[in-house]
Amino acid sequence: AIFAHEKLENNFMLTINKLATYSYPCTEKPIQLEPLVLIHGWGSDSDTWNLLLIELRKNFNILAIDLPGFGKSDFFKQDISKPKIFPSVDNYIDAILDVIPDNSCLMGWSLGGALATSLLGRQPSRFSSLITIATNPCFIKNIDWNFGMPNKTFNKFYSLFKQDPSVC
Repeated sequence: AIFAHEKLENNFMLTINKLATYSYPCTEKPIQLEPLVLIHGWGSDSDTWNLLLIELRKNFNILAIDLPGFGKSDFFKQDISKPKIFPSVDNYIDAILDVIPDNSCLMGWSLGGALATSLLGRQPSRFSSLITIATNPCFIKNIDWNFGMPNKTFNKFYSLFKQDPSVC
């Protein structure tokens, strides 16, 4: 399934085009009818899950998502006559919420796990369960989380990403 819609943020129109999703039906007896939604991590796409699909499909209907800017999903587009703004996490969350059915189980790897956790935090009654794999609660080191990357490293990464997302 592919969708397109628009969101208004800070008086700028962002268009989220073609968030690619892939459906894989259960091959044996499903644990639940609603899908297990797979959300990949940074710098990859839904192909990340290919080695697990055979086993997961035995008990689940699968819905895999390509996050915006990865795989077959377009990056967040904007009106070029407006000043350049960068999409927020909320834009990603809204885009994902639009394509997943209620009572789904969420499974995310790394950044996908952080997004899945945010989805559940925003609409807890909408999902049946949450599975995270190699997910940090925070990417940046701070007083409460000593395991993230230093702020200076993150700022360099973020600057590079804003210049050319494909490099990251």
